[in-house]
Amino acid sequence: MSFFNAVMMCLVVILPQKSFEIGQKKLKLTTINANMRSNKFFTCTAAMLLTMSALAGNDDARLTTPLADKAWDCSVWLSVVDAPVISGVVNDGARAADGANWFVTTVRNGKKVKEARWMTVGLGVYDLYINGQPVGAEVLKPGFTHPLKTKRSYTYDVTGMVAKKAGAENQLAVQVTPGWWADKIVTPGGNQGMYGTKCAFRGVLELTYADGTKETFGTDTKTWKAGIAGPVKHAAIFDGTARCMMPVSPKDLRIFPS
Repeated sequence: MSFFNAVMMCLVVILPQKSFEIGQKKLKLTTINANMRSNKFFTCTAAMLLTMSALAGNDDARLTTPLADKAWDCSVWLSVVDAPVISGVVNDGARAADGANWFVTTVRNGKKVKEARWMTVGLGVYDLYINGQPVGAEVLKPGFTHPLKTKRSYTYDVTGMVAKKAGAENQLAVQVTPGWWADKIVTPGGNQGMYGTKCAFRGVLELTYADGTKETFGTDTKTWKAGIAGPVKHAAIFDGTARCMMPVSPKDLRIFPS
């Protein structure tokens, strides 16, 4: 059993739904709740992924053309239901909410894979992982845009990162923190709360099989797990990053594949 599969087996999920406003368009924000704040199991996994990401990207993933707009229809926005939100008056010393939002799932190939593309977008700075490896070399995705009007999506050709055999499983993971969305860099002083609220993620993985058929896997509330976890305790554009540097015990390392 892979360490991602083991992680997902230990999560407890509740699936309420809420909505939020982006500009004039009202979008549904699907929230996922998992009590993982004190879960060393998940934190250890997140620590491993973040350590890998320090190696700056993966040559097996590259930016490519996005999927058709209609591909978004098979996905929903995901956020952690108990994620902290800044609600008081924002002043010069205000900081973004603590914690890092993690989203994890496993995808099973229906047939032998010829090509794989992952179209993604986040409310906040987000980092992508496939099978424990960082996707792309971009730093601080998605970059600065008007927080209430525009969100930039990134689509990667991840063919070189996925297991291709029919029936093989691929693990997807995402870390999202408040930068560009719910922190001081986009929120003027005196505002009630940050412009953005909870961090969120949305994505669609498209697999093209050897016989030419395609299958898409969008973010949903059935197969994706989520929580506030990992060694990153605080991260924002102006605030910098605070990490827990406690050593991982040999007992916790047993979750990782040899």
